[in-house]
Amino acid sequence: TENEIRDAYSRFEQRYPRAVYPPVSILYGAYQSRALIRPSQVLISGEYFIGGDDVNDLGNSNNLNGLMKRPSDLPGQVIHELAHIQQARRNPLAVVSTKSLLNWAIYEGSADFIAFTINGTSSNQAAHDYLARNESALWCEFSSSTELNSNSNWISQDLYGEPPRGLAGIFGFQIAKAFYNQSQNKDEAFSDLIELDYEQIYLESGIKTDLLNTCL
Repeated sequence: TENEIRDAYSRFEQRYPRAVYPPVSILYGAYQSRALIRPSQVLISGEYFIGGDDVNDLGNSNNLNGLMKRPSDLPGQVIHELAHIQQARRNPLAVVSTKSLLNWAIYEGSADFIAFTINGTSSNQAAHDYLARNESALWCEFSSSTELNSNSNWISQDLYGEPPRGLAGIFGFQIAKAFYNQSQNKDEAFSDLIELDYEQIYLESGIKTDLLNTCL
């Protein structure tokens, strides 16, 4: 796993040469978060990466509704947190302004999309699957909530049942993906997802305009 993390770091450096690489600590204990960033290190809760083949099965209550991952998912989680480290260093004001639903969604979703481009995995497949099953209604609900600046029922979900935890970040993932795909300069778009101009990312993704036209 260490070699896989180092390989992922190398791919990240190719995409973002200005990156810094703080130590990664894998801890075991009763932690409520799967991973956290601190100014000098990344903290990973190792017990969340001991899942088996059924780890993404929403019918299995033991998977903590998408939080449990396989050991092979650990490098992707490290890259997700590494992206947050770069965001905090490049635009600390944006990182502390994540109380609004839109900002929070793009903050989490951009890091997850960055990890996806580097390692080919998302940190929350359960939430991706849930959005795919309920796409039309949920996108309009998300759009309405962002216009009202309402975080209700989005930021914190229960560990069990539906919707899965972290659903807001999946909207941010899709926004970041659309923003990246429409950009002709992919390296510049990658950097923009680290710089975190939330309104620019949302507008240039095209999703904001689509939702305003679709959900009226």
